[in-house]
Amino acid sequence: MPTWLVKHMQALLFPFVTILFSKSLAAFHPTFKKAVVRPLLNKAGSDTSQIKNYRSTSNLSFLSKLLDRVVQIRLQEFLDSNNLMPVTQSFYHQYHSRETAVMKVYNDLLLAVDEGDLCFLTA
Repeated sequence: MPTWLVKHMQALLFPFVTILFSKSLAAFHPTFKKAVVRPLLNKAGSDTSQIKNYRSTSNLSFLSKLLDRVVQIRLQEFLDSNNLMPVTQSFYHQYHSRETAVMKVYNDLLLAVDEGDLCFLTA
């Protein structure tokens, strides 16, 4: 089903998609596991006769991606509401990123140097 059609008919399709996803969570349907695999050229202008110049990409269906997002949101809400996510967790943590993790490590290093714990770094 094309994405544009789902978006255009979302008001009509929403109840059915909700039921489909709820039942799919109980038993992940095999059709959601299928992807279209296509070779893509690594760089424009690369030699198209060389297999090493290609990489594979797999395109999942729109509904498969949407189901993945629903599962991710539900799991995140469960983990957050039950305080099961470590405070320093960055991946899959709302408002956290690699930059957040790097800033935490950097801050910890500065604090350790200030306390004299890492004096070898100042030499």
